Amino acid sequence: MSQLTRQHDGRKAIVCVDSYHNGVLRGRLYHTAPEPEHFESLSQFLIKMEQVLDMPPVPSEALPESHMVLPLHRGMEATFQIQILFRHNTSWQGVLVWLEEHVHQRFRSTLSLILLLDSTLSQVRKEDAV
Repeated sequence: MSQLTRQHDGRKAIVCVDSYHNGVLRGRLYHTAPEPEHFESLSQFLIKMEQVLDMPPVPSEALPESHMVLPLHRGMEATFQIQILFRHNTSWQGVLVWLEEHVHQRFRSTLSLILLLDSTLSQVRKEDAV
């Protein structure tokens, strides 16, 4: 299992998508908390991600060494790293990385992030069907 160094400002997360059927997103969200956040829909994912972003920054020296590295879990459909660079007027701007394919894409709004996720996951489903 690969590992990523945790970014302790709460603005980076690993999203493991375990299923994506008829636009319904299910999976796990990993961030600075020791346990993953499970989500059963796009709205749950967005709410949990917003809660992660609302968490106060945790200085790395305040965390035990075991929290310094984030194990890179894999989703059954796809795995993403999301880094939020800015939050403005309840929207996010940042970078989405599709880890299996090493594809980096910038997004300028939460809607843009949703469309990128949908496009990537639809592509994965088409490849699986072939």
